[in-house]
Amino acid sequence: MPVQPLCSPCRQQPINQMVFLILLVSSIRDIRERRICLAPTLAAAAAGVVLRTISAGAGQSLAAAGPGLFLLAISLLSRGRVGFGDGLVLLAAGLWSGPYPAWLSLLLGLLLAFLLSLLKTTKRIQESRNAGTQNESGAAGANRAPDADSRTNEDRLAGECRSVHEGTAADTDRSIPFVPFLLAGYLLQSLLG
Repeated sequence: MPVQPLCSPCRQQPINQMVFLILLVSSIRDIRERRICLAPTLAAAAAGVVLRTISAGAGQSLAAAGPGLFLLAISLLSRGRVGFGDGLVLLAAGLWSGPYPAWLSLLLGLLLAFLLSLLKTTKRIQESRNAGTQNESGAAGANRAPDADSRTNEDRLAGECRSVHEGTAADTDRSIPFVPFLLAGYLLQSLLG
């Protein structure tokens, strides 16, 4: 009996598993340590370049690498505020999955990260307002000289924003690991289509 050729979804399954594996392993490390393991990521990217170039050509390889290259450029332009490792992971995943899934994963990941950041910021502002209200009620009628404790909520928030943008230790506490959002974006785009 002759062997039947694999159907298109069956041929895609190992590729989808490889992309999922790249994103899952990198997500776990990104959550735990805020770092990306470079050796396996670069090995996956190199294998992806070879396989994509052989199967689809150099132009398709460049297109598939586009989202990762975009994120790497943003990392260089932002002087590391966007993780370089995030760009490498997306580069490897894009070379395995192709341009459309990689771009869609990036866009969905950015949207999800934005929504979480918005929630965290709203919570922090609310907590700051609650702390300010408690300080004002506890010090009713007391005249205090302006010091670090009597700053307004807006001053505190402005200080927080400056410390995040200046790259202090606040970055680690307030930064969000991005690779898990790429993984969520990849899973969403896989479900959608």
